[in-house]
Amino acid sequence: MIDPPLSSTVTVSVGDSLTLSCTSRGSPPDTFTWRKDSGPIVQSTSITTVEHTSVTVVFRANYSIDMVTLDDSGAYTCTVTNPLGSDSEIITVDVMALPPSVAPNDFTPTTTTSTSISFQWTPLSEEEANGVVNWYIISCNESIVVNVTGTATMGTVSGLGPFTDYSCTIHAVTGSDGPVSDPVIVRTPEAAPGPPVINTVTNISSSVARVTWTRPTVLNGILATYTISYVINADTRRVTVDYNGEEMQSYNITGLTPYQLFTVTITATNGGGTSGLSNEEFGRSSETAPGVVQFTTSSVSNTEVNVMWSTPSQPNGIITAYQVIYSVYDNTTTVKSGLLGISRSTYSISNLKPGIPYQVLVVAFTSAGRGTENNIEVFFSQELNPSKAPADINIARLNFTSVNVTWTPLTLIEAQGFPHYRVTLMLLSNSNRTKRQTDSITMETTNSYVVFHDLISTTAYSAVVGVRTGSSDMFEDADPITVTVAECPTCSCESPPEATCDDSSVNAVFIVLFVIAVVLNVVLIVVIIYLVVRLKKSSYSPNITGHVYDAVELRSKDDKTFSSSDAEYEIPSTGSMDAKPKGGKVDAVKLQANPAYQVTNYNKP
Repeated sequence: MIDPPLSSTVTVSVGDSLTLSCTSRGSPPDTFTWRKDSGPIVQSTSITTVEHTSVTVVFRANYSIDMVTLDDSGAYTCTVTNPLGSDSEIITVDVMALPPSVAPNDFTPTTTTSTSISFQWTPLSEEEANGVVNWYIISCNESIVVNVTGTATMGTVSGLGPFTDYSCTIHAVTGSDGPVSDPVIVRTPEAAPGPPVINTVTNISSSVARVTWTRPTVLNGILATYTISYVINADTRRVTVDYNGEEMQSYNITGLTPYQLFTVTITATNGGGTSGLSNEEFGRSSETAPGVVQFTTSSVSNTEVNVMWSTPSQPNGIITAYQVIYSVYDNTTTVKSGLLGISRSTYSISNLKPGIPYQVLVVAFTSAGRGTENNIEVFFSQELNPSKAPADINIARLNFTSVNVTWTPLTLIEAQGFPHYRVTLMLLSNSNRTKRQTDSITMETTNSYVVFHDLISTTAYSAVVGVRTGSSDMFEDADPITVTVAECPTCSCESPPEATCDDSSVNAVFIVLFVIAVVLNVVLIVVIIYLVVRLKKSSYSPNITGHVYDAVELRSKDDKTFSSSDAEYEIPSTGSMDAKPKGGKVDAVKLQANPAYQVTNYNKP
C-alpha cells in the first residue's frame, strides 16, 4: 500500500530542483516505477528503507530533477508492485515560467469610438519575455480588462462610456504577470445624449404657453442645444434654443390662438448627435371671450319671432352659455334673455309690437367672459294697418305757386309698421285753371312733408293726408284742410328764409337780383376784354434773341418787374449776358434763357 503524498500538486519554477517521493508499506516489496503523463517508464533515482518491523517494511522511492524546465510539467504516477498486487499515486507538477522582464513597447491607441478604444504594441522577444508569452492583458481604469493571445500585436477594449477619460496599460504574461506599461490617457468621443424630460406645459395667455424640462440624465458629452417641436392641427413647428447650463430650462411658445390645443416634444443635441424624443405632453392656451355668433330670425306671428344660431366659428374656449338681446330699433331700452345652456340653439321672442322693427343680437360666453356683440340683425314683426290717421296737418305757402304740406309723423307703434304717406291736393276753385292743370295732385312719401309746385295763383286747394303700412294698400286719411294760394293762411307761414308772404318784398328781391346779374355780366365782359388784350401783348416768339426792341419787360420769379419804354435794347444771342440798351447803360436784367426770368412783354421796332 502506498501512503498518500503530502501534496497531490507540486509547483516549481523553471530552473528549480524537484524531488518527488513515493512511500509504500508491504512485504515483500517488489519494484517502484514512475510514469509521466502515461508516457514511458521513468526509473526512480533512489529507493531507501524508511522503517522495518517484523510485520511490514516501509520503503520510499524518490524521483529527482536537478533543473526543472517547462517540459517537466505533467502528472507523475508512482506504482509499487509485489507478488500480492500493486498500488499507485499521482503527483501533478506545475512548472512556472519566469515572468517577462519588461512591458510591451509602443503601446498606442489607434481607433477610438464613443464605446471602444483599439491599441497596438510591439511584441516581446523570448529573451524579454523569459519564454513564450501566453497573454497580453490590457486594462483601462483598472476595471475593464481584455486578454489577447501572446502572438497578437493589436487589441480592442469595448464596453466603454462616451466622453470619458480612460487610463489604460498593458503587460505580458508568461508563467506569471510581467511589468505593467506606463498608462495612456484616452478620452472617448461624444455620443448622442439621452432624451430630456418634459416636466410641465402651462398656459400663460391666450397666445402663449410655457414648457419646462429637465436636461438628460445621460449627457454623453457637452450639451449644445434643445429643439422644441410642437404640433398644431397636424402642422409641426420647431424652434431651437441654446442650452443654458442649468439642470432645468423653460421656453415660451408664442403665436397660439385662443384655447389652442397642441402637443410638444423636445430633443437634446451635443457634438455626438441628437437624442431621441422626450416624453410627449399636451398643452392648451388660455380661453378668451368667444367670437361672433351667426344667427337668423324667422317670424312666427305678428307678435313672435324665432331666433336660431350656431356655435361661433371662433369659440376661443368652451362655450358655457348663450344670451339673446333685443330692443326696439333705435330704442335704448333692451331686453335680455337669461343665460341659455349650450344645448340651446333657438330662442323665441314673444309679446312683440306688430310691425315694429327690432334689433337683436346673440352673444356667447366662455369662462373668460362675454363674447363679441357686433353682429346685430334687424327683424320685423308682421305689419298691421295703422291705428290712427296723421295729425297736426299744416299748409304753408312758399311763393305764388308753391305750398308745403306738413304733419306730425306716426310712431312705429301708432303705425303698426313702417308708415307710408299719401298727400292729395285738390283744386276747389278752377276759374283760372289752364288746360295743363288738373283738378287734383297726389304724392306719396315716407317723410313728414310734401311740397307742391306749379299751382294756380289766387286759387283755393284742399289737402288730404293719409297713411298706410306695407301690409295694405288702403290709406287711413285725415280730415281735409283748405288753403288759397293767393293768400297767406292765418295758421302760419312756414317758408324758407328767402321766401316771404309779402308780395312787395318778393318784387323788391327780384329787382335786386336782376340788377346784380346785370352788373356781374358787365364786369365779366370787361375782364375778358382785358385778358384778351393782355394775352396778345404778352405773346412772344420762342426765339427772341438777336433782335432789337424799343421796349422790353422782364419779370423775375419774385414778380419784380424791370421795364423801359424810352431806350432800345438789343437782346444778345446767348442767355448768359446782360441785356444792353443801345446807347444806354447796362441793365442788370437776365434774359429769357436764364430760368430765373421770363420775358413778359416786348415791342418790335
